[in-house]
Amino acid sequence: MGTRLSRAERMRQPLARDVLKAVAVDHGVCVRPFTVRRIETATGETMVVDVPCGATQAAKCAPCADRAQKLRMQQCREGWHRDTEPDLTADDPDERQRGLMAERADLVQLRDELAELRQDTATVDGLLAELDEDLARPGVGETWPSYPGARSRCPRSAGCMRRRTASGSAPRCSPP
Repeated sequence: MGTRLSRAERMRQPLARDVLKAVAVDHGVCVRPFTVRRIETATGETMVVDVPCGATQAAKCAPCADRAQKLRMQQCREGWHRDTEPDLTADDPDERQRGLMAERADLVQLRDELAELRQDTATVDGLLAELDEDLARPGVGETWPSYPGARSRCPRSAGCMRRRTASGSAPRCSPP
């Protein structure tokens, strides 16, 4: 058997909770996570997930406070700290852009009519794809695909939730 420790020696040993907290801080893991039950709506499966506390003070949770500080530094680099908003007023469309958009509307109507008659729409879909490319070139921006098989290039997954980009302009997404 091992040697028996005196009461004073046992009192000086760290508590398991303190050891666990020190290891969590060493690895940058939240020391006060919230436990949340998540239900997958499609399957009904329930799982328990630990969510970081998000503290901004190191006295409460040093890893979360460090993460929050790094996030604020990144936001300042991107221009989130500005006192004034940049002018994001869109320019008025020119005649070429209006003509392309009117042509697109006609093609969408033609495509819908062909689809109702259950005729092949591949040719019209190809024309619409080409027209969408032309519309994106002069600066109109992305059009929301109004026909099946169209590729959406909306940058929502690329950070549209950010307030501003590094250049100071707000990212734009097409409405659903």
